[in-house]
Amino acid sequence: MKKHLLLLFIVCANTLLALAQNTNAIYGGNQNVPSTNNTFVGYSTGGANTTGTGNTFVGSFVGASNTIGQYNLFAGSAAGNVNTQGGFNVFLGYAAGFGNTIGTGNTFVGSGTGNNFNNSPNAGNLSGFNNTYLGVNAGASGGLGYQLFNATAIGSNAKVSVNNAIVLGDTMNNVKIGIGLTNPKFPLDINGIINMRVAFHNPALKINDRDFLKLDKNGGFSLSNFNLTFESTDEWTDSVFEPETRLMSLAAVSEYIRQNKHLPEIPSALEVVQNGIEINTIIAKMLRKIEELTLYTIQQKNEIEELKTIISKFSVSQATSFNTTK
Repeated sequence: MKKHLLLLFIVCANTLLALAQNTNAIYGGNQNVPSTNNTFVGYSTGGANTTGTGNTFVGSFVGASNTIGQYNLFAGSAAGNVNTQGGFNVFLGYAAGFGNTIGTGNTFVGSGTGNNFNNSPNAGNLSGFNNTYLGVNAGASGGLGYQLFNATAIGSNAKVSVNNAIVLGDTMNNVKIGIGLTNPKFPLDINGIINMRVAFHNPALKINDRDFLKLDKNGGFSLSNFNLTFESTDEWTDSVFEPETRLMSLAAVSEYIRQNKHLPEIPSALEVVQNGIEINTIIAKMLRKIEELTLYTIQQKNEIEELKTIISKFSVSQATSFNTTK
């Protein structure tokens, strides 16, 4: 243990001394390089470096193909193995960024991140820039995955295939993301308030690429076409037409309106303000009132027809009586 600590101390001390002297600190790597400010630790590490400067490679075969790439930090066996010109990259973990050649500004953390070992030839990062892959085998996917930019994949086996995007979790498994809780049950499970800031007349929520919720030009909410579902036929109003259903008399309805200033079974304005409205319930209630109105109209029509018959019979009777008198 003491020997290991002593060796580590010597390596660190020599590295700092080399950097202070604007030279290279090399342990097992290429011994004859014209570049400066590099630290190579490990078998065949930085072996092809020519003018690359400011690099730190730690581990066997790390940055083995680097020639002019600058200011890279590679740690872990075979990390950044075929990088040649890429600079300002951070590859940490076994074979992290293995396939990167000229990509710059990438951060790959975790074994196999950003490589193409288990994918099609162009699936790993080769020339992409400003990408962040965190987690075992996290990286790019798809035909253009090798040249993505500003793409982020976080989580074991997380894959991203488009630019300027963030992917959380393994897309092949049912990953659950929780915000504000420890036991998420859905792909996105949030404990708290979701706030979306959008301009007027722009969609705020899409479902399957279709606008669902947006703000109108005045800032009010606007919903696109949607269906309401009901769990039971009892929630609908067909029962109005059952023979045993008895309508309130129009006189009773009139008296109720006079006293309450709203229709029976319909909430008052005050109740709506205090308690709100359940959309399914109010639609069913409004339909019930339309159906009742239809029945009242039919009832009145029947009464009118009866009156017509009575009047007609009365007219015939009067005419007969008049003729007899004459």
